[in-house]
Amino acid sequence: DLMLEEYTKILEEKGKVVMSDDIVPSPRVNGSFVVNPLNDSEGILFGGEYRDGEKMYYYSDLFKYNFDKMTWKKVTSQTCPKPRSSHQMAACPNGKLVIFGGEFGTPTDTKFLHHRDCWLLDPKTMSWELLEGTIPPPRSGHRMTTWRSLVVMFGGFYDDGRQTKYLDDLWIMDSKSFVWTKVQVKGEKPTARSGFVFAPCEDGIILYGGYHVARDAKGVDDGKCMNDMRLLKLG
Repeated sequence: DLMLEEYTKILEEKGKVVMSDDIVPSPRVNGSFVVNPLNDSEGILFGGEYRDGEKMYYYSDLFKYNFDKMTWKKVTSQTCPKPRSSHQMAACPNGKLVIFGGEFGTPTDTKFLHHRDCWLLDPKTMSWELLEGTIPPPRSGHRMTTWRSLVVMFGGFYDDGRQTKYLDDLWIMDSKSFVWTKVQVKGEKPTARSGFVFAPCEDGIILYGGYHVARDAKGVDDGKCMNDMRLLKLG
């Protein structure tokens, strides 16, 4: 918590939205990168993590990439999400970008927390807005995509420091009202998992694979990679 407060103070001191040219992102994994829904020649990168062999670093930096010019711009703003990795970012038809969840940890990676916040990014102004109201439980490793005017999220995992729980809940947000709703699936639904493929199609969203850890009768964790495919019908 103290580290997050320190990050927040640093970001608040930087003032308004500032664009810095030719600043290339540092090496990282588990960030999010999507095409700008208002400009398909531009990609937007947020967050991620990096281990240098001794310490773990989590990022809250925001970048724009121009596919035509092959150039980067770093975006600094007064208000933005706290550092995280393994979050999800989805582009809405109305032009807004939605970010939910993810995780943050100490430099030694001995303790970490899952975020439970949802943010909107306006690509026109590159400014952030924190959503209030009903928000899904905290998690990381989940998947989120858009289908027509809906933002759809499934699964992920949550670690409370004692055990890791994999999730199988489905949440849908209307990008017109920006309200999250937990949805009960008809028929058989996919088992709890994280790290799966989640892709929109004409009739809905296709889910493939993923990873799940279950504790056997002897108390030993048994990890399993899956290869099943499901269709979430929305049409």
